[in-house]
Formats: sequence, structure tokens, C-alpha cells
Amino acid sequence: MTSWTRRNATVAALSALGSHPALSQSAGAPPRSLDAALAALAAREYGVSIVEHGADPEGKLPCDDALQAAIAAAAVGNGGLVYIPAGRYVFLRPHVISRQHLHIFGAGPWATTLIYRPTADDTAFLTFHAGVAISNECSLRELTIFSDDTTRNKTAIQAIDTSALSIRHVRVAGTARLGVSWLWGGGNKGSIALHLKGREATDVSDFYAYADRPLLIDRNPNMSGSLVIDIDHAHFYNLYLFATNHPCVEVTSGVNLTQVSFAGYQAWVGGTYGFYWKDTTTTQASVHLRFDNVRLEQGVDSKAYAFYIARNATLAMLSFSNIRDDPLRRGWFLRHCDDVRMESTVHEVATLALDVDASVRRLSGSNCFWQAGSSAQLEGQHLVWSTPKNPSTGALPPNFVFNEASSLTRNAESEVHHTSPTLTVAVNAILELGVSGTQGFVTVDTHENVGAIFHFNGTANSVSRSLESAPGLFSTVKDTANQVNVYWDAGSGRYLLQNKRSVTLRIKVGRNGGSFSAL
Repeated sequence: MTSWTRRNATVAALSALGSHPALSQSAGAPPRSLDAALAALAAREYGVSIVEHGADPEGKLPCDDALQAAIAAAAVGNGGLVYIPAGRYVFLRPHVISRQHLHIFGAGPWATTLIYRPTADDTAFLTFHAGVAISNECSLRELTIFSDDTTRNKTAIQAIDTSALSIRHVRVAGTARLGVSWLWGGGNKGSIALHLKGREATDVSDFYAYADRPLLIDRNPNMSGSLVIDIDHAHFYNLYLFATNHPCVEVTSGVNLTQVSFAGYQAWVGGTYGFYWKDTTTTQASVHLRFDNVRLEQGVDSKAYAFYIARNATLAMLSFSNIRDDPLRRGWFLRHCDDVRMESTVHEVATLALDVDASVRRLSGSNCFWQAGSSAQLEGQHLVWSTPKNPSTGALPPNFVFNEASSLTRNAESEVHHTSPTLTVAVNAILELGVSGTQGFVTVDTHENVGAIFHFNGTANSVSRSLESAPGLFSTVKDTANQVNVYWDAGSGRYLLQNKRSVTLRIKVGRNGGSFSAL
């Protein structure tokens, strides 16, 4: 029977899934997923079982030779599928999978357990790596990788220069104890669950990692030079990551990426930082990094951030959507990021919620919540637009647009930065607005629902007025009676605002462009 005939027979057998032996289970056993059933069917039709090559499913004897024999048999002509039936299998050696198009399946994460007992530090149990070539179209599915070692640095899964790698329904855990959790842990550097080193079309889904370092994204060692893309089109879907004294997700310095997303549900528990990327070496821009539906909790470092991204070169198109920040961490730390979008994000503790500087360009938020008492560090930024205009609690308004400050005069009169809270200006009171050289404009709105825009003309030391909403209430001349006067005062060397109305006013002063003295 040809392999295609066997495959067709497998597909036909799926029409009777309810009665097929691959789906049968004993009473009280955990339910088996459809993928696990398909793996069992596929192995019986055209795959290779490691038990047939001497593996001990009771965990008494090492299974390293059986795994290598099954991989070799699959490479000869058995569809590239290695099946590991339900059981507990012990391994003492690291295994490099250099075979292209190789697929390793278990019977489900709660049925098939691979126990790794390393005999040396800094080893990886399963490594997908084809040397200087690209490792193409391999997969690892439906199993648990476990270790009862708690002393050595080790990695559960390593992928080097892979294309179309798929990791699905895989669990990584161990006997390193942290609270009520059992972790893949050990070693002075921390043990890693999944270590990705480059290339493209990576699919990691339904991945559960209880580890010192759940996910590490690294440089591609097969690529050199500064103008390279280390990781391209990587999708992380439905991840539960539990970390110790390390970030839940870490990207090393020097990585360039495009089209990387975290979606589905993302539960990031414990750890110092949620997502940590401190880059000091890249010279090429990265583009498109997206986070959707991320919930963070139980952080172990109150000075760490949920998201820390400090790039040496630009990261463009950075998106956060439906994020619930950790009450035990700070919020967002961003450097050298362009076009940052935040939608339906929640920072629910009175800590530093957002820290950005002038290297961040075009930062916008929509339907965001900032806990009362939270703060924002916005060095070199100006507020282009917000609603409501004057939030009374929390670091930021729920809807906003920021951009980096500029010394150029802007003509877009919608770009206005309103101070908060509203200023109370008594009769004959004077506010200082700027010094010689200040450029741009300010908007003045009164509680009477009228306003005007005044333009500062830099070292020319003059003021012009535009868009006056009511005549006779605003002037550019000092001491004009019954008006709000904004003018250049040669005696003090300042641009000033003077209230010569007969009543106390509540005034919102907006500003744009140039440098302004404190009000």
C-alpha cells in the first residue's frame, strides 16, 4: 500500500472517530484531544513508534537509543512521523533533530511525558537544527517535557534557523518548586523552556511553560552582519508562561524581527518583567510587534515593567490590545519605538504606568484605564489630542495622541497640549508662558466657552492672534481693559498672559512646539 493510500485510509477512518480505537479511553482518564487522536491514527497508518524500537514507557530504562532509532526509521520512508505513545520515558542525552520534515507526536500533554535528566550543564534536550542549512517543516506536538533535575542549566526545546516549525499542545514543567508550582528549573543562569534562534514562519500554540525562563528569542547563528532579520513571521498563540526570577518573555540584544505576534490568550505569571527587550547593538529597524489579550500577574519585582522595550535602532508598528497589567509591576517602558498603539489596556495600580522619551514617536491610546494615583514619565513628548481634556485621576486620559516634541512651528492648530488641572486666574493676575525664542502657539479657553489662539514668534518677540471665537475679549496688548491679554513683555523678557477682566477666570492653556517655561 502506498503512503498516499495509507494517508487516504487514515482520513477515511476519521469519519468514524466516535468508535475508532484511537479515541477510546478508560473511565476517569483525562479526555484526549483531537490532535492526539490524529497522531495515534497517523502513527498506526504510516508512522514509527519509539516503543517498537525499544523505548520503555514505564520510565525505568533510558530511551535515548530508541528515539534515535525511530527518527532514523522515519527518515528512511515512514512519512517523517515519530509517535510516542502514552507513558513516561526517561532520556539522559541531548538530541539534535537534523532531519527535514520530521514530526514528533505524543498522545497528549497529560498522557505522554518525556523526562530529561541531563548529565552536564547548558544542554538542550530537543534541538531542531540542520547545521548551516535551514531546518524545514518540523513539528513537536501533544506531549510534556519534564525534568526532575533542579541543579543544572538546561533547555527543553531549542530551534536554530528553522522554517515552518510548529510546536503545539506542548507542556514544559519539572520538580523545581516555587509556591504551588512545579517548574523546569535549575542552574545559576536559569533553565529555559523554549529557546528560538531565528528564521521564519514559526507557530507556537497551546504552549504551557512552567520554567525559570519560559521563552527566549535569540539571534540566528547562521546569519551574520547587521542588516539581517533573525525572526520573521512568528506567531505565539495561547501561551501560559510561568517564570521565576527572570522575564516571562525575553529577547536578546541584537535581534531584528518582523511580523511577530502574541495572540489568542496570553497568561504571563510570575517573573521579573513580562516582556523584556534591552537592545544595545542593532543598526537595522525592526517592524510589527503585536500583543493581544495578555494578562500579567504575580510579578516578583515591583521595579520591573510589564513591557520593557528599549531598542538601539527603531522598532516601528508596536501594538498593545486588551492588556491587563500586573498590580505588582510598573507598566510600559519604551525607547526608540515608532507608531505605538495602545487599545483597551489596563494599568490598575498607583505606580509608574508609562515611561517614554523623545525617541518614541507617535504614541496613541484608545479606551485605556489608568489607576488613580498612577504616574507617567513623558520626557520630550507633547500631547497632540486627548479626551477628556483634563483627567482628574490616573497617569493619562483614556484616549490620547502623543508625539515627540519639536522646535519647529506647527501650522496644525488642532495639535494642542492642554495643561491639567484647569488654571484659576484672578483679576489682574499674570501667568508666565515663555521666554525669548519660544515658538508655536497657545490656546486660551475660558469658562465662558470662548477662546483664542495666540502665536509666539520666537526671537522676534511678538505675538499674533487667530481664531478668536468672541470679539472684544482677547488682546495682544498689555493692560487692555476688560480683556485677556497675551503679549511680549520687554521688561521681564517673557511672554505673559494677563487677566484684565473684572472676574476671576478658569483658563486652560494649551501649547505646541518650542520650549515653554513652567506655568
